[in-house]
Formats: sequence, structure tokens, C-alpha cells
Amino acid sequence: MSQIRLPLVSTEFLTNHIVADPLLTEDQKCNKFLMEALTCQLTEVSQPHEKCQTGTKHRNESFHVFLVGGKRDIENANAMKECKVYNVSKEKHVSISSMNEKRYNHSAASFNGVVYSVGGWNTGALKTAECYDPVSKWWSYIAPMNSTRDSFGICTYNDLIYVVGGWDNSTVESYNPATNKWCFSQSIPAITKSVNRATVAENNIYALTHPLGGNNVFHRFDPRDEKWYNLNEMQSTSSGQYELVSYDRTLFTIGRNECKWLDIRVNKWEPMPHMLSNRTGFSAVIVGKDIYVFGGKKECNSFVTNVERFSVLNNEWTTVDSTEIYLFWGRAAVLSGEFDSN
Repeated sequence: MSQIRLPLVSTEFLTNHIVADPLLTEDQKCNKFLMEALTCQLTEVSQPHEKCQTGTKHRNESFHVFLVGGKRDIENANAMKECKVYNVSKEKHVSISSMNEKRYNHSAASFNGVVYSVGGWNTGALKTAECYDPVSKWWSYIAPMNSTRDSFGICTYNDLIYVVGGWDNSTVESYNPATNKWCFSQSIPAITKSVNRATVAENNIYALTHPLGGNNVFHRFDPRDEKWYNLNEMQSTSSGQYELVSYDRTLFTIGRNECKWLDIRVNKWEPMPHMLSNRTGFSAVIVGKDIYVFGGKKECNSFVTNVERFSVLNNEWTTVDSTEIYLFWGRAAVLSGEFDSN
């Protein structure tokens, strides 16, 4: 019973069939799962900002966004290895030590107080990976992935870091920092010539895939049974550029031309306010109860250097920092707590 996602079963089927089964109601453990599912079903599905009524706690916490790599200029494929750290509360950024390798169209994630930068592109697709230790303030190589990949999704679940798909790549791998080893998981349903983004919600990995010339395809991966499940499609924006982040049971896709949100219990994409600037090549992360967007370029091929924030509480975008931060096809990862940049 613990492996069955009862909260996602329709309310009608749950109340008319499952709850009525005496084999389930008479068993104490099964009955507990049923009560949890009913509680979830009875909780009204609302707009994300209606579920988030207190925003001061996260705002007072200390968050630092690590901005790593990217392209040095718009026209040429000159990869970078320089890195910066943005202090969310002070709205200031400082430079830190550079990565060992230049890379863009890579992915970055934080795990147990360490920042990981994986894969990407530098004259070719990369399989190398490295991590930054805020204590030693240095980047160190970790074991390379089994497969080269760029434009792929990354997320953390339990004690593993997952990388999902990528351009012309449908494989999925997980990295265990304790053993410094990568292992293959079940591949995402094969879609070639595509870009992937991934995030975690309710013990599942959600992946949004943008195939060349088609609608975005949405999948769910349950790490407990190592299986992918097809969900729905999301009509593509004209650019296909997007980021995917999650807060509680809500997923947010941040696109160049439009933004949408989805409550995983309903599995339906809904419109939300779009960014103030029309940009591509940006990176978006969830910081507390806010979404932060860094970098990118405008249609006129000029860099976008300000920082935008979407408040889940207020359901609106604001420009929070006009400081010049250059990040184009670089990646961002968030660490909570203090960070000594000296």
C-alpha cells in the first residue's frame, strides 16, 4: 500500500471503491494510508499563492545562489569556467574560484552543503563533473558520468543526484556522493533532439522534455520502483526555452514567452504571470518561497543582467536587483546558510 499513490487517485474512485473495501479499512496500516489520502483529497486545490500565506520566514533565512559557467559571448560558443555567488538577502554578488573546466548548457545542483556542476558543452558534449566545497573554497573533480550529456535535467532525491536526458540523449543516471559512482536508471521514454528539465515533488521526479518541433512532454519517475509514467503534454512556447522548479506540490515552468504552474494532484497546466523581461539562456531556481531568474539575453542580442523574483505569496514578478550579473547558458544552484566569501 505504501507504494501506491492514493492521493492522486480520483476522489470519486477513492471514496466509492477503495475506502469501501473491508480488507483495507480493517487493516490498521492500510487504514492510515487511506486517511492520509482522504485528507489530501479534501484539501482544496488552490492557486499557489493562496497556499502560501506566510513569506517572512524564508525571506529571513540566509540563501546563496551559485552561478557557474556559461557562454562568454552571445555569437560565439566560447565556454566559461568562472563562477559567482549571489547573496539573496544582501542582493550582492562576489566571484569565487573557477571550475576546473569550461562548460555551458550543463546542470548544477546543491547537495549536503556542496555545489555540483555536471556535463555540458565545450567544443563537444561533456561527461565530466566536479563539485565546490564552500569550506575549502575549491572545485574538485568527481567521477565522470557514464554518458556525455548537455541541456539535461538535474535534481536530488534522498541520497542521490539524478541527471535526466539531454540533447539527443534519453538515458538517466544517479550519482552517489558516498561511493563516488554513477549508475544508470531506467531511461526516460525515448525522445531524440530534445531538452530536459527535472525537479522533485512528493517523492517523485518530474521531467519536462522539449522535443524539436513538438509540444513539451511531461513524465513522472518514481525512484522506488524505477519506472517512468507518462502524464500530459504542455503546449510549447515559440522559443522552447524554459526552466522547471517546484514548491510543495506545485511545479512551475518558467519560459521565455510564458510561465505556467501545475498542481501534481490535478495534473493540469495553468497560466501564471510571465517574466518582466523577455529573455533566453537564463537560469531559474527556487529560493524559499520565491523563484529567482538570473541572466540570459534579449531578442536584440543584448545581455539581461538584472535579477527577477516571482513571489509565490503575491503571485507577481519584481526586479529585485539591477546589479550587472552576466550569466548566459550558465547554471544556478542554491545553498542555505552562511557563506564566507573571504
